[in-house]
Amino acid sequence: WPKTSHSTGGFLYVHRISALVLTVYVLGHVVNQAPAFVSLPAYTAMRSVMQVASRDPVLYTIVVGSVAIQIATGIGLGLRRVRAGAIARNLQAVTGWCLAAFLLVHVFALAQLRPLPSTGVPFNQFDLLASPRATAQLPYLLMGVAAFLFHVGVYARLSALTYLAEASVRRLSYAAMFVGTTVVVTVGLALCGVHLIA
Repeated sequence: WPKTSHSTGGFLYVHRISALVLTVYVLGHVVNQAPAFVSLPAYTAMRSVMQVASRDPVLYTIVVGSVAIQIATGIGLGLRRVRAGAIARNLQAVTGWCLAAFLLVHVFALAQLRPLPSTGVPFNQFDLLASPRATAQLPYLLMGVAAFLFHVGVYARLSALTYLAEASVRRLSYAAMFVGTTVVVTVGLALCGVHLIA
């Protein structure tokens, strides 16, 4: 990996600001998908709220700009920080690259779609097992959610080590892993057409 002499402080600051914007947006998307596991009417109600951000040109431009900034600064930070033996930093960089690929594909795919009807999405969106083509989207979507949670989780763990004892951080990390796994499984079940309330 190339060793650069310039400081990455500015990159890190901009990276964190764009990360904050994207974290709010992505968490909103995850929260938007999770109610579908309970029932489709619950998803439709949440979707009507989330569409405000998706359809507003200014907010959408901010999100797309944040994606571009996040990827550009993340590349610089990733090349700078990946080192032999630094497992946590290396994992954060790799998941960051996976997340960057997911965000790029997702943003450009959404840009080509027509606006969703105000009544919500068709119910068959939540049955990705209905056809082979739809099933192929399942790993892509779940890996995107997992990469986001892992990338943010590793950063949170490394930051927490500055303030807390390692034993406490380890316990919090296990709890976060359980919550993250539950979120991925819940979203996956919803996308496969599993709902607690028909």
